[in-house]
Amino acid sequence: MKKNRLFLGSLFLVAVLIWSAFLSWPSKNLEVSFFDVGQGDSIFVQSPTGFQMLIDGGPSNKILEQLGRKMPFWDRSIDLVVLSHPHTDHLTGLIEVLKRYNVGQILATDATHTSPEFMEWLKIIRQKQIPFEVAYQISAVDLGSGAKAEVLYPKESYKNKEVSDLNETSIVLKLEYAGVSFLFMGDLEEKEQKKLLSFTPSLLHPITFLKVPHHGSKSALDNTFLTATAPKVAIISVGKNSYGHPAQETLKKLEDRGIEIRRTDKDGTVEVVVEKDGKWKIE
Repeated sequence: MKKNRLFLGSLFLVAVLIWSAFLSWPSKNLEVSFFDVGQGDSIFVQSPTGFQMLIDGGPSNKILEQLGRKMPFWDRSIDLVVLSHPHTDHLTGLIEVLKRYNVGQILATDATHTSPEFMEWLKIIRQKQIPFEVAYQISAVDLGSGAKAEVLYPKESYKNKEVSDLNETSIVLKLEYAGVSFLFMGDLEEKEQKKLLSFTPSLLHPITFLKVPHHGSKSALDNTFLTATAPKVAIISVGKNSYGHPAQETLKKLEDRGIEIRRTDKDGTVEVVVEKDGKWKIE
């Protein structure tokens, strides 16, 4: 009887594992998750081929909980981790991600920071010998099945340069799949957005989803930039804060243009699914 119970228990475990594997098998869709990580940024992208890209990690280890919900428990690898810029509200969560996951590649700028978190980030990269690419040297990342992330900014090296505001060094990625586009802005605000428009003609075409820079701060969006990109949906990654984010001025710019607004502080994690025929939905 005891052997029978053990056998049935083993069969049940195998069935659970098979069912879990089936549910977590990469779909034929592009999935983009704007994680609710509090006052910070973290975006997870999974392409139709199963390629996984994590952009920023938020201000705490909350990212681990979010990844645990999105990835099956046996999946301990992430193909590409992108650090938009080294401020702690984008970087801190990535430290534990590097420790706990096998990261295939890192994409970042060569701008530096003096924070303990940034020093720890560099230390782990060296210890684990994770391949590192500098953004200005890369034109695009192929995610498979026609999904491509174009590196729009920066187009220069910050090595040995004094940078007054690290927000101005933010990596900007334009992800496209089946005619649907995402613009991941990091914290690149008004001043640099004008520069971005001047040398990036592709931004003159409408964007479907815009990740609003700097948690919707007062200077988050330049009017000319917003008119040129004409997004259908704006996602604001924000949490409880004392900075007044998102600013009413920024919300009004979006509302006046009829742009749908999603906020992680009110909506939680924002999930976008894009099908191969270009149909999309927000879950």
